[in-house]
Amino acid sequence: MPKGDLPWVQLKKSLKKGSLLNYHRVDLLSHEAIHVARMGFQEPFFEECLAYRTSSRRWRRFLGPLFTFSWEPFLFLGVSFVAFFLPSAALFSISIWILSLCLRQLFLNRCISRSSLPFTLCLKDMEIIRLACGFKFSFDLSLRGRLLKLLWCQKEYG
Repeated sequence: MPKGDLPWVQLKKSLKKGSLLNYHRVDLLSHEAIHVARMGFQEPFFEECLAYRTSSRRWRRFLGPLFTFSWEPFLFLGVSFVAFFLPSAALFSISIWILSLCLRQLFLNRCISRSSLPFTLCLKDMEIIRLACGFKFSFDLSLRGRLLKLLWCQKEYG
């Protein structure tokens, strides 16, 4: 996105009324709001996990972020096609995807349980992993660091 452009979401008419294909307008807009809030980071590992965290459906919160990168669904289709010829290779690939999703969800759940969702939204991928693993969080003197410290103190004392 070029510098200075504002993000926007275009809704289909049926979604403006409420829902489309079992996706509710509020879920969609809150999902996209997370992407907008984190667009300056360029940190893809937990991006979809955080965005799907706002869904009203539990299964979508867990399985929604199965794909991290935009090319992964195409790879998944290719693996599905190979499944006709090599079922064990396809099963292995799908198992890796599921394991990766479970690890990302585990790290994210631990990070949120040690801090809060608003605080976690402000973290980069490696900071989420470090906090999830129990490392002490350090705040630098940048504006972002000072804002994180304020959020952290609000969680501790507020």
